[in-house]
Amino acid sequence: NDWTAATWWRQSEAGFSAARRDTGTELTEYGAEVSGELNDRLRLSARLAVVERAGQTEDQRIAVQGDYRLSEKGTLSAEIRRHQDDNIAAGTSLENTLAALRYSYRLTSELEVYGTGQFTLDSDIGVDNNDLGSLGARWRASDRTTLAAEYSNGHRGEGATVSLDRRLNNDHRVYGTYTMSTDRTHGGDSSQIALGHRSRLSNQLSVFNERQFIQGDDEAGVSHAFGLDFAPRPGWSLGLSLQHGELEALSGLVERDAATLTGAYRGERLRWQSKIEYRDDDGSERREQRLTSNRFNWRFNEDLRLLARFNYSDTDDLVDPAFNAHFVEGGLGLAYRPVENDRLNLLAKYTYLYDLPSLGQVNAGTDQKSNVYSVEGIYRVSPRWEFGGKLARRNGELRIDRDDGQWYESTVNFQSVRARYHLISRWDGVLEYRRLDVKENDSVRDGLLAQIDRHFSDHFKIGVGYNFTDFSDDLTDLDYDHEGWFLNLVGKY
Repeated sequence: NDWTAATWWRQSEAGFSAARRDTGTELTEYGAEVSGELNDRLRLSARLAVVERAGQTEDQRIAVQGDYRLSEKGTLSAEIRRHQDDNIAAGTSLENTLAALRYSYRLTSELEVYGTGQFTLDSDIGVDNNDLGSLGARWRASDRTTLAAEYSNGHRGEGATVSLDRRLNNDHRVYGTYTMSTDRTHGGDSSQIALGHRSRLSNQLSVFNERQFIQGDDEAGVSHAFGLDFAPRPGWSLGLSLQHGELEALSGLVERDAATLTGAYRGERLRWQSKIEYRDDDGSERREQRLTSNRFNWRFNEDLRLLARFNYSDTDDLVDPAFNAHFVEGGLGLAYRPVENDRLNLLAKYTYLYDLPSLGQVNAGTDQKSNVYSVEGIYRVSPRWEFGGKLARRNGELRIDRDDGQWYESTVNFQSVRARYHLISRWDGVLEYRRLDVKENDSVRDGLLAQIDRHFSDHFKIGVGYNFTDFSDDLTDLDYDHEGWFLNLVGKY
């Protein structure tokens, strides 16, 4: 009955990331995982992770794992993992399915060793086998020191990782990691060393710094990050981080400096958080980027809340202005959930979006200026039945040629009705009818969406479903590529 769940979402615009992770491409990453114990010996877990690269490629990984405790010291684990790689620009898709067995044995209370075998069950033509064997150990040398090491070898190359984590005292911790890998599929070798330190100077202030050294066939570099977290008063938090790196990219030497300032407040009625970032690249690549992210939540009373957000990003390429980018997103919402009648939930929302993607992101979408209005509600008729619906409208302008040509009007209306039925125990079934009207070309798209939900607590549930339509209820998303399976996570308070 010990179940846990987690989810994540991360977006990085083209060229903006930590020094060790600059792909020069816009990345959107999201996923979820859940794990729990069926009995004293058996534990199950599942994980979904998706990486989208500038609307050109998409990697999707789904894994299911079971761990069975054979004895007090030995555990046998099995996993099946499916990987799908879609090249949207080329219209191709490659899939492979892997299985793995792992046996771990605790020699002593401080030392654990393990061995893993990975096998290719199914692979599309053009995808190499990914059979792999690994041996590793984790040693808790003392109450404050932990060592870990692993070596792997297989069809695609070999790799090794060694790490050390040392807690100097209750306030200071140091760590270090060395990673070496050889990828036979691309003929590239790379190694990375990371050394870091985190200290708590007082109950209000903590600092950290980390240095990374990267060496590979395609890139090499050194980066240094320093930061501090400060809590001046209860409810308040401030943060500052500085980063400097030197990269030997294919285009030449790039010096990168970045600074981030964060602030947040959490009170009885007000919740606020903001982040401001600035990054400067100099050398063979010369870019400046400024961005800010802001969230605001005000509780009028127990029934009514106001929510607001504002995101802004501006990128200037000093070598080629065609790689400039500009993004503005603002939103304002009202949530009405009467305490005396907890069957009703209403949400009204307004969103403004201006998006001018970089030339490197041109396949990610069309230039747009949009105003989106939406109202949605849910009403629980009985303990088993719940009904809801949504109305939304987008008034905006689109432009086919990036940063050039005439804007043309785009008006879209969205309607949906939804029914939820409580099946058994913690399981729900959902069926939704949705319709999309595009005014400019008098086109109508409609269809169904089906979903199964599992409640893991009174405040969190995970759903898996299938969208039989090709559009999204997010009217700022202009792509008609949403048909298929999806994962839905809902938290409530």
